[in-house]
Amino acid sequence: MNSIVRNISLLFLTSLIFSNTAVNFDVTMLGVKIANVTMAQRDTMYHDISAKKIIFSASTSDITSAFYSVDNYYEVIVNKETFQILSFYKKTSQPNLENLISTEYSNGIVKYSNSDIVIPQNAFNIFTLLSYLTSQNIQSIKNGFEIESEGELYTANLVESKHDMNTMHYEVLLDEKQCDSCKPVVENTDVFTWILFKSKTKRHIWIDTINKQIDKCVFDLGIITVTAKRKL
Repeated sequence: MNSIVRNISLLFLTSLIFSNTAVNFDVTMLGVKIANVTMAQRDTMYHDISAKKIIFSASTSDITSAFYSVDNYYEVIVNKETFQILSFYKKTSQPNLENLISTEYSNGIVKYSNSDIVIPQNAFNIFTLLSYLTSQNIQSIKNGFEIESEGELYTANLVESKHDMNTMHYEVLLDEKQCDSCKPVVENTDVFTWILFKSKTKRHIWIDTINKQIDKCVFDLGIITVTAKRKL
């Protein structure tokens, strides 16, 4: 019951604060709804920097929660002009695993709390990339850029495989970097992040260019496919 109340309170607070920018998604696997995801954005100030706050929340459906309950919250603050990550916060819960990750900002440098791991100034993470794709021209990043995920770094490319008048379709290709500073800040990450960055995952994103929103994401793991479809 406490979990249900917490989920309702989080969804209510998110919708109250971000109602003008919140987008909701149904997540399905094998044709069955397994989770609800909300993406919300708003302008803010952070250390006197004009910024954007991006929030993703994910919780399993009633059916899925009966045997594998997930309750995840991710928050990123970026510089509105450069999209540099200024802050990252994550609190996730699933069977036998909880993650709590935060960062600290000082003199333009962002480090994970209780760590010497720095988030590169020019790197996206998956949440800031999704926000960027809905709001910016991607020509400058299509030929290679960095994606950071909880201390690990990837070289990324966007492949425009199909588009029409209202939709752009991209495949996100990732190649994990091997370097001394590329260390995960947690031993085991949450299931959604694991799916996104699994080495053999094929990642597809459809962008509604008229409404400037994510229309659909498909993550193909080979054996199974996970789809997040925007609710209309």
